[in-house]
Amino acid sequence: MENLFFSRAEKSIEKIIVETKTGRNSSFDAINWLEKNGFVKVRKIGNQRLVSPIIDNYSLQFKYYFDSVTFKTLDPFIKLIIKLITSNLSKKIKFVVFFGSALKRNNFSDIDLLLLGNEITNKDILALFPIRDRIERIYGVILNIHKAELNTTNLFKGVVVYQQSYISFMGEIEKQYFEYIDWCYELIKNPSEPIAFKNSLLNLAYCYNYLNNLFPETKLDALEYFNKKFKVKNLDELKKIGVEIGKEIFK
Repeated sequence: MENLFFSRAEKSIEKIIVETKTGRNSSFDAINWLEKNGFVKVRKIGNQRLVSPIIDNYSLQFKYYFDSVTFKTLDPFIKLIIKLITSNLSKKIKFVVFFGSALKRNNFSDIDLLLLGNEITNKDILALFPIRDRIERIYGVILNIHKAELNTTNLFKGVVVYQQSYISFMGEIEKQYFEYIDWCYELIKNPSEPIAFKNSLLNLAYCYNYLNNLFPETKLDALEYFNKKFKVKNLDELKKIGVEIGKEIFK
């Protein structure tokens, strides 16, 4: 998992074995376990098996674990600076990511921290200037504070050294599925409401497309592929297929 997270690229099992210097049997056993439990996706092309990490809330716990190990091995001075700044954060700041030259080498003149949150303003950054000024003046190191939106891309820009709480990331497939639930519930309350059935079916169609690595350009395209597999005519069938697809999404 650490090897896959480092690049987040699809790799052959053979390449993973070489890069991690692990045995074939133990590597295949590990990858089979990770695939079975939804941490990686394995795609077969001819005789090759290509592996890529599945980035979700559960697999991200692996990253936080690796990051905590990295943090423990950092220069004590760096850890001190990080602890000082993270003890003065507002509730808007959900994560802090440590990146830059100080993460990669011992000789450094500045420390870069990326503050992640969806509502961080310049005012929130300015509120950290007093502690930053203290750190720079007392410890003689330049502290660069950046801000960005909270998303998985930014979480991978460095080592997560602070997280306020458990954050749930919802991908497009999950959004479609939860919209399906809302419309299906409307349909249960109002069985004669045609728009509820139509929309819930469309949401499931998009879910099914995404599960099969298809990204339709139109609603008709999404429904066409879905209808080749399922023939949903009523609420009971809709709920049954909804369970089937939901289990596949959240397995």
